[in-house]
Amino acid sequence: LEHYHHAGEKEYQCEVGLLSRNIVIQGNDKSDPIDDTPLECDSTSSGWTKMPCPDTFLTGLGGHTIVVGQAQGRLRGVEFHRMGMTNIMGRYPVHFHHHDPESGSVSMMTDCSVHRSYFRAISIHDAFNLKVERNTAFDISGHAFYLESGVEEYNYVQYNLAAFVHPINGAQIMPSNVVGNTLQSDKILVPADHSASGFYISNAHNYVVGNAASGGWAGIQFPVLPEPADKMLRFNGVVPKDRPALIITGN
Repeated sequence: LEHYHHAGEKEYQCEVGLLSRNIVIQGNDKSDPIDDTPLECDSTSSGWTKMPCPDTFLTGLGGHTIVVGQAQGRLRGVEFHRMGMTNIMGRYPVHFHHHDPESGSVSMMTDCSVHRSYFRAISIHDAFNLKVERNTAFDISGHAFYLESGVEEYNYVQYNLAAFVHPINGAQIMPSNVVGNTLQSDKILVPADHSASGFYISNAHNYVVGNAASGGWAGIQFPVLPEPADKMLRFNGVVPKDRPALIITGN
């Protein structure tokens, strides 16, 4: 890239993300949602004139990968395209699920790309010690880099880029991610996705360093969870909102 403008200082610099990889995991041409119009609706809130429409883009049905329990997952330099299944629990492009901490210490997702995803980029659910580094997520429905329940700790979420992130079923301000919330419906599995962001950090006891985000409701969200969102993980008394931050810097 060449830039000849005399004011090409740091305040004018931008993020550049590479989406293509030699190894590709993808859904087929029937994965795309069929409820894709209208693209925008008049806003019902002050502050902006247009907003994403409810009842649209709810039928995306792409592929998914999952690493469970004591399995070890090492994903390096992989492209994920047309992945995720909108509003279907556990069906994300990349999903580390109830992952053993020892396996987490040797598992990773690095230098990958996720684009045109119908439900997140990566979900870290009850997983620890993972390395999620130098990944690019673009054109993502729902929270992109997602710490799912609030018990996830000691993970390294570093130097990732999230851009062009879309709320699910219209944009709304949401108070929490608690499943069972009265705002949950068949059109929104996780109410927090009404305000989808690049990074959803439900527990600050992680290493969140050097990430960049553009689009979505916010770049990085730190929800205030008084208990884990997953009811099955409330047995050990973890209070996510009270956990101290490890390292959060340079984002």
